[in-house]
Amino acid sequence: MLTATRELPVRPDTEPQLAIALIVAGIVFLASFFGILTRPVGFLAAVWPANAILLGMMVRNPSYATPLGWLAAFVGYIVADLSTGGNFFVTLWLTTANITGALTGYLLFRLVPESDRWLQRQSSVLHLFAICCAVALAASIAGGGAARLLFGKDFFSGITFWFITELVNSLIILPVLLTFPGFRRLREHWPAGLSPALFQHALPALVLVASVGLAIMLGGPGALAVEAMKVVHSRRD
Repeated sequence: MLTATRELPVRPDTEPQLAIALIVAGIVFLASFFGILTRPVGFLAAVWPANAILLGMMVRNPSYATPLGWLAAFVGYIVADLSTGGNFFVTLWLTTANITGALTGYLLFRLVPESDRWLQRQSSVLHLFAICCAVALAASIAGGGAARLLFGKDFFSGITFWFITELVNSLIILPVLLTFPGFRRLREHWPAGLSPALFQHALPALVLVASVGLAIMLGGPGALAVEAMKVVHSRRD
C-alpha cells in the first residue's frame, strides 16, 4: 500500500543571524563605551563614534541590516550606558535618537548609486556630506531635548551640540569605513607590496586616529572639524 509522505519543514539556520547580532551588539557596545568614557562632565559626548560605525557597518554589510541586527545595536547602546550608571529612561531616549540617525543614513545610502556608497567618484563627496547632514539632523531632533533633562541646557543648545558632534564624527569615520580595502587585502600587500593606492586608502584611518586623540585632549568636537574636512578631501584626490 502506498502512503503519502510529508516533507518536514526546513528549519531556518539561525546561527549566522545570531552571530551577526552578537557582532553588531558587541561593536556598538565597545564604541558607545568609548564615547561615554570621553564624555566631558556636564554635557553630551563630543567624541561619539558608535553611530557612524553602526551606519558604516550596515552599509558595507547589508545582511547585517535586519530587524535582529538593528535590535542588537539597540541592545548594545542600552547596555553600554546602563553599565556606566545611566538612567534607564534617559538611556532609552538617547538610544532611540542614535538608532534614528543611523537608520536615516542607511535608508539614504540605499538611494544613491553603489559607486557613491564607496566614494569612487568626486560627486560621491557631495552625497556623503548631504547624508551626514541628514543623519545629524535626524539624531539631533530626536535626542536634543535630553540636554535639558540631563544638564539643564535649553533645547536649542542641545540640538546644536548634537548636530555638530554627529556631523563631525560622521564625516571623519564614514569615509574610513566605506573605503577600507579589507583586512585580507591588507595582509596580501603587507609588507612587501605596499602601493601608493593602498596607502591612500589607509591615510584616512591615520587621520582618524590622530583626530580622536586631539579631540580627547582638547575636550570638544571643534578639534575634529578641520581634520574631518581633510578626511573628506582626501577621498577626492
